[in-house]
Amino acid sequence: MNKKYPLKIFAVISLVIIVIASIITGVLGVHSSIEIGGGSQIAIQTSYENADHVMVDGRENVNAYLKKVKPILSKHGAYVDSYFVEDKLTDTYLVIRMTKQNLKDIESIKTEIATELDIDAARISDVQKIDSYFSNKTMLFVGLAILAIIVIAFFIGLFRYGIVGGTSLLFAIMHNIIMSLALIFLTRAQLSMIGIVSIIALTVIGIFAYVYMLEQVREDKKSKQYQDYSHADLMITATKKNKAIIFMAAAIVVVSIVLALVPINHIRFAGLSMFLSTVAAAYTFFGISPAIYAALSEIQSQRQKDKLSTNVKPAKTKKTK
Repeated sequence: MNKKYPLKIFAVISLVIIVIASIITGVLGVHSSIEIGGGSQIAIQTSYENADHVMVDGRENVNAYLKKVKPILSKHGAYVDSYFVEDKLTDTYLVIRMTKQNLKDIESIKTEIATELDIDAARISDVQKIDSYFSNKTMLFVGLAILAIIVIAFFIGLFRYGIVGGTSLLFAIMHNIIMSLALIFLTRAQLSMIGIVSIIALTVIGIFAYVYMLEQVREDKKSKQYQDYSHADLMITATKKNKAIIFMAAAIVVVSIVLALVPINHIRFAGLSMFLSTVAAAYTFFGISPAIYAALSEIQSQRQKDKLSTNVKPAKTKKTK
């Protein structure tokens, strides 16, 4: 095992994460956003006319209502995705959207909310179903776009850097997409369209970074300065020269952390997905993929040496009289 790129350790880490994420997803399902998986919404009237015919403005109660309603919905497995205030003529409503469609005991939920808020249950609307914003055709298009990226990148790597470069680039893309999704599923972060776009964007950035590294290795092999370097050493040298991408990844991490601290679920989960995608991309394109490249290059070099040694025939010795 190469000490600079511990491939076996990388492989075990990836396998463990993917297996655990698969088990969690199989048991709990995918925590998807409303835009992908659909959901439901409920509206609470916050402004109303009281018995003395005085209009009560309930905008000031919105945050207080929300804090009391969230635990009740969470208890029934309905997590708040987003909320907004809606004005209808003289009335104001707090509209709460949840990432669950089939809510059970709806009347019980309404009663609990009314009791907790100390309001009339008539001020709480029925739960309305929300369909996902993106159709199956849209998701199919996204899948085909990812497939196109994989195929194009593989053949570019194959023609430019040979079978080892093309294979390692193909592995890098597939590993990054799978690992990004695995981390999202493992942490129960929300799978949203922003998250999917983050995965694709960071995969593309990672491809450029990895191609830069392959190009650098290709050039360094021609230099006498690096003629004694192993394939792993060449990759490490190329990685150190890739400072612009490293700074970009650091900037994305900072932005994603800031978004993850915003107290609005869909923004917070978007930031978390972006952060996890960045971690997966860094691990893939600066860790396990260079290790794959170094290992495959060593195998290729050894096979070429073995082939040359079998083709060289031993010189015939003259017989002495």
